[in-house]
Amino acid sequence: MIFLEAAKKIIAIESSPESGTLEVVSYLNQFINTTISGLESKLMPSMTLGKKQSNIFINTQSNNFLEKKGLLLLTHLDTTDPGSYGHWNKTSGNPFNLSIYGDEVYGLGVTNKLDFLCKLEALMSFKDVKLQKPIYLAGTHSEEDGLYGVAELIDQKIEKFNQAVIYHPTNLDLCCEGLGIAVVEIEIPFSEEEKKYQNTHNQADNSFTQSKVFRGKSAHSAISGEGISAIVKLFEFLKNMPDVAVMNIDGGILHNTVAEHALIEFVPSGVIRDNIKNKLLNIYAELNKLIENFKRFPHQGYSTNYSTLNIGKIRCSKQGITISGNCRLLPSVPEKEYRSWILNLKNACMKSNSKFSLKRYIPSYDQDKDIELIKNSLEILKQLDLGDDTIKSSTICTEANLMQKNGVECVLFGAGNSIGNSHEPNESISLSSLNQSIDFYKKLIKEVCL
Repeated sequence: MIFLEAAKKIIAIESSPESGTLEVVSYLNQFINTTISGLESKLMPSMTLGKKQSNIFINTQSNNFLEKKGLLLLTHLDTTDPGSYGHWNKTSGNPFNLSIYGDEVYGLGVTNKLDFLCKLEALMSFKDVKLQKPIYLAGTHSEEDGLYGVAELIDQKIEKFNQAVIYHPTNLDLCCEGLGIAVVEIEIPFSEEEKKYQNTHNQADNSFTQSKVFRGKSAHSAISGEGISAIVKLFEFLKNMPDVAVMNIDGGILHNTVAEHALIEFVPSGVIRDNIKNKLLNIYAELNKLIENFKRFPHQGYSTNYSTLNIGKIRCSKQGITISGNCRLLPSVPEKEYRSWILNLKNACMKSNSKFSLKRYIPSYDQDKDIELIKNSLEILKQLDLGDDTIKSSTICTEANLMQKNGVECVLFGAGNSIGNSHEPNESISLSSLNQSIDFYKKLIKEVCL
């Protein structure tokens, strides 16, 4: 890998959802346009979720094609929030300090950001070569926060490519299928009777409440089976309770994380007829029906071989209770079935006078295994003695989900490990695996574009 100084710089630039990618992309754009001849680099700035973001799009100057669609190499340049700096002991307590120990490189974003430089190095080898098919490189924003960057790239550049190699830390295996996702939110209002009871109770000098705290085990919702939901424990507790007036309820952090904690504050009360407890339990029962429906459509290749549901967050306000969660959908779930499940859940919420919102839906990714891009990729892996001939599955929703939806043939590939490493404290990747990925990209470009 020849861009070591550039690697240090892009790791030093924060590109979490809070910071956005504009700074890191601006640096890369300047670096390419001032130090690498034969490549054309352009920014694609935007405002996403109130933050200044940008994609970057690069092609060789020899790409003088009018109609022929090409091969896209794509890597996202954003990361998650670094969390507590104290956990980054391999980088001297600074997640933005690229640190090298022998063959291992540590720092926030070393998996995806350094893959972008690997693709750039591979592209450089063909900047003066006459191509039969164009080759492009893109770095996108907001992969960790909704895939907005790749959606913008598709809108603006889809006419330029029909094949894509998308970065995902697959440990140098080939991945051709992955989970879809549906993010939902349910707002359950307090009745006027409950609001009045709460107000009276809170103003009384001799009032008291009882509370119960629940502990679970956190995990990403993509591997929810490895976690224990504190919010599920809370619901199961409510099922066995007599009528109560809910005064406060809280649990979880994000829709895509298994809740590690939850609590409920309540007053035993049998005087409230229109009780939010019953509405909560009715919706909980409907969610459990949904889980049982998931089991009717098993799919091999995943730690849990059916689609999963995670209630990631629950919050209370003066107006009511809001539940946020997501469904991780395997390729085996037919679109028709999914839509009927969502409709049933929406109808159940309406019966409880609650508001159901589908915040985001991205279909699963399931690439036809007989396409030339996959055959070529598997042959190259065999030549390089990388991975094996088994096509793997992704446990998360990636850019490939949207690419395939828009008619682009695509594969996931990259150095590094995902779960338990990517964007976690002491995230790491080996220099040798980065160099192996460069060899893969070069051979694939030669096979597809020359």
